[in-house]
Amino acid sequence: MRLYGRITIYGEYLMHNLSEGLIIKSKYFLETNGTILHPYNINIDSVAMYLSQQGFQCTPKLFGNLPLGFGFGGSTILNFLHLHSNNVNDKKSLINEIDRKIHGFEPSGLDYSFCERQLDGLFLSGNWHTVSFNMPDYTIALPLKERGKSLKDVKDKIVESELHSIVTVLNTCLKKSNRLNFDLLMDYAIELANLKVYNNSTQLIIQYLLKNKIIAKTIGGIYDKALIIVWRDNDEKHFYLKHLKSKKNIHII
Repeated sequence: MRLYGRITIYGEYLMHNLSEGLIIKSKYFLETNGTILHPYNINIDSVAMYLSQQGFQCTPKLFGNLPLGFGFGGSTILNFLHLHSNNVNDKKSLINEIDRKIHGFEPSGLDYSFCERQLDGLFLSGNWHTVSFNMPDYTIALPLKERGKSLKDVKDKIVESELHSIVTVLNTCLKKSNRLNFDLLMDYAIELANLKVYNNSTQLIIQYLLKNKIIAKTIGGIYDKALIIVWRDNDEKHFYLKHLKSKKNIHII
């Protein structure tokens, strides 16, 4: 069984009940059988811990290239993979219960439904809207974790912001033209940076990129999560990637 992680282009925490968020399928995956060994340790897997406490048999070894803990929906993917060979009466309720314990609030249902769907789309409150568009070239980078903020605190800041108004217009443009509006996505990235929801080192990197008109934000839970950088052309990609690769507090993948 193989499952790919998701990347949230915009709409983090707003997809519970405020605005549709844009989700794309990543190239990163985990599977129960394979040849690419992921650096995975079941002894520090909180999902396996919760499932084992409830009497489920967990998969001792997983394969793939999905970075765990960086906002790709990894905890839900782990649930699916661990439960793959178990008999479960209500898998959705069980997975939501574990996600609630791990993240500290009621899940939106995004990760569960994306694990089943494995396709791009707009998501809001359990419902998907299929969109067809060409995703611009992007790069994913993993920052060093600082573990200084709770995901609940980050969620509250975003929900109380004006980000949902930008997302509404982004969605309207996407549905009408099948294109991602660069200027609006830049506005979204700037507003998100202004909320100071990133860890300190990521905040500095994102501010540097935004100042140079490069779209940059993190994904998933935002704080301590993977950074996505969206490029307008190859020249700027080559120049800024060379600069980022020289930094010790971020890893390009």
